[in-house]
Amino acid sequence: RGELVHGTRGNLSDVTGTTAITSINSKGVGSLITLQFDGALTLTHHATDLILPGGANIATYAGYTAMFYEYASGDWRFVADNRAPYLTDPYTTTGGTSFEFTALPPWARRVSVMVAQMSGSSSFSVDTVLGTASGYETSSYVSYAQSSVAGLVSNTNSIPICLAGLAGYNYRGALTLLLQSTSNTWVWDGGFQAGTGDVEHHHGAKTLADTLTKIKFTITFGTFDAMNVSLRIEP
Repeated sequence: RGELVHGTRGNLSDVTGTTAITSINSKGVGSLITLQFDGALTLTHHATDLILPGGANIATYAGYTAMFYEYASGDWRFVADNRAPYLTDPYTTTGGTSFEFTALPPWARRVSVMVAQMSGSSSFSVDTVLGTASGYETSSYVSYAQSSVAGLVSNTNSIPICLAGLAGYNYRGALTLLLQSTSNTWVWDGGFQAGTGDVEHHHGAKTLADTLTKIKFTITFGTFDAMNVSLRIEP
């Protein structure tokens, strides 16, 4: 049935199984319980039995912990969990042609790419691709960018975040990726500006085959001259 039978000796349970949970047995109205998960399963939203934030299912992982309140007999409401926004260390370099952020948490719903500095050793563009545990995906992007230098550009192979960089151009700005649905569809919006040079705006969508786990940046022509990029990851 997918019902979690919570123990009677306390309010903390360790969940070791992988069967999707659709309900929790009653402990008494007013009870507050904490569940700690040893692996991946799905907490399935139900309008009365198991009320989850935004009506969205939650994919658990090893170490995930959540608290629930029994507001009516056998009916539980999510209260809080141990997911929390965090900022990655900035990636900095004065060379190379690519870099990546890996091991993104499976609960990521909002990823902000924050660029404090991005320049190349010669004329350049920078492409971004999204990846899963199976690898990076390089097709089926619906990506549009408007550049004051290059005009309107569409791309199906990546998210182009710098279209018309020149030596001496130093881009700054941000790109925000949002998980649009449980089908691993991500949408994005953002903009970058290179001082008095190029100004760009970016929009698009991409449906991944699985959960987003990594993001890769690649420069075309020359090498990265100076970089300072970090991610803010939010549930």
